[in-house]
Amino acid sequence: MNFNPFQEPDKVLWKETFWVNFLRSACALPLLLFVLSRSDSEQNLLALAIVYPFIYLPLVAPLLMFFKVIIEAIGKQLAPVLLIPMNIVFISGGDPLVFLLSKLKPSLVPIKDYPVFSFNAAMFVLKE
Repeated sequence: MNFNPFQEPDKVLWKETFWVNFLRSACALPLLLFVLSRSDSEQNLLALAIVYPFIYLPLVAPLLMFFKVIIEAIGKQLAPVLLIPMNIVFISGGDPLVFLLSKLKPSLVPIKDYPVFSFNAAMFVLKE
């Protein structure tokens, strides 16, 4: 399903959407910090670990979507090579943990059939 939250914002359950993306980004933090630990100072990494889950949906997800458009404009064949690693590091790396959480404690994850892995920069919880 191709959904645009800017065209249909009234279909989105915003509190649940922020929560799901908070969980995804928080669970992706170990991988993100590992990748960035080679170049950043410890203080910057600590600040990122604290702030990242809160800024993911309003700032990072739109940037990832923007980069996706730019990369696809450069070349369709090049897009998967560049986008898959970028998505895994920044967000999708947390999906397996959120999937496990959805199985262990379904009330914490407001998506009924949470995927093991998703390349979507953001997940939107929609009204049924």
